[in-house]
Amino acid sequence: MSIVKSLSVGEGDMFYIKHNSDNFTVIDCCLEEGKEDDIINYVIKDMNRGITALMAEGGYTRDKKRLLYVAVTTSQMISLKTKILRVDPKAFITIIDVSEVKGKGFVTL
Repeated sequence: MSIVKSLSVGEGDMFYIKHNSDNFTVIDCCLEEGKEDDIINYVIKDMNRGITALMAEGGYTRDKKRLLYVAVTTSQMISLKTKILRVDPKAFITIIDVSEVKGKGFVTL
């Protein structure tokens, strides 16, 4: 299933992503500059998952930020959301249930 979603990357900013995703949860987040590496390292080292950092630009302000994108299990989602909010209580987070994830590291159910 393909979805198109939008998220805020700052006041009045919208950034659009189209993605295909196996019964996992996708988490996207924008954090305060300089805090992204804490989350990237946590996902890779502690959760044993891959994570994608996309360069995003605010449509209104043109501010550039890194958007972190990761597919996790439901139990991992709770842990990751808690970690993100500890690192940056003002982080913008979207959590989406997905019906399918394809790619390296994901086994078809």
